[in-house]
Amino acid sequence: MKDPLIVIPSYWGRTQGAAEEAEEMVFDHPTPLNRSGSLGRLLDSLDIFDQVPGKIVIIAVANERTIAGEVEDKINKIIAPYRQGYDIIGLGQTTLEKIRMELADQGVSAKALAMLNLDNYAAVRNICSLAGILESSPYTVFIDDDEVFTDRNFFEKIDGSMKRSFKGDTIAALAGYYLQPDTYRLDERKVPRWREPYWNNAAAMNKAFDLFIGQGERIKPTPFVFGGNMTLALDALKKVPFDPQITRGEDIDFLLNLRVNGIRFYLDRDLAIKHLPPGSTQTA
Repeated sequence: MKDPLIVIPSYWGRTQGAAEEAEEMVFDHPTPLNRSGSLGRLLDSLDIFDQVPGKIVIIAVANERTIAGEVEDKINKIIAPYRQGYDIIGLGQTTLEKIRMELADQGVSAKALAMLNLDNYAAVRNICSLAGILESSPYTVFIDDDEVFTDRNFFEKIDGSMKRSFKGDTIAALAGYYLQPDTYRLDERKVPRWREPYWNNAAAMNKAFDLFIGQGERIKPTPFVFGGNMTLALDALKKVPFDPQITRGEDIDFLLNLRVNGIRFYLDRDLAIKHLPPGSTQTA
């Protein structure tokens, strides 16, 4: 049996201090090209494992097409020191162009090929899925670059759950959760006062997290999933894509679409990763 694939999108923007232009693609906190970013911190955290199973693919995501090449170069420089210890590669616009050409030669339509892009979160997740499909990995582990591993049994827990039988169902989609940074609960103090009475999404999410993460069986069906801590079996990736029209909330939308297609997401209450995002540049 082949090893799993670990896919990690990394988001980058124009060098800080350069002439300001409107972003073509909007992501929460792209790292300026003249900064080091958080990817190296995540890769450093792999040291806690005795062995990292399978290949690691870093998806180089630029928020402007004109800097896509620079972003690929940046990613390759960051991952270069880790290649001695891990099977790790970068995947960006150059690779996508080669894939498009190969698929075009096989008769894939231009309309379908246009969906192979890095223009929004759903598109990025689809490229992560594509990496898993092309590698024929039994399952693909989705991780984000603003996280760090703190559980040395993280991959063993995934391996123990994927494809196992659970009350007559076979687990093909597994969700973990975020420590933010030391608890699964969101900080409700950050909710704007105007949203507190009726639009307090943090409070609503914490109630759900308390119910599903904070108690009960370790493995259970879940109504939510975190895009930076989820694992999908190969057959699930082949059957259901992320909706390219969903620019935000693509993980929950994907969960719903999987369920419509007969695949249920399961949560592992013991499968956590530490989430350390920089301050978001978005104000929504």
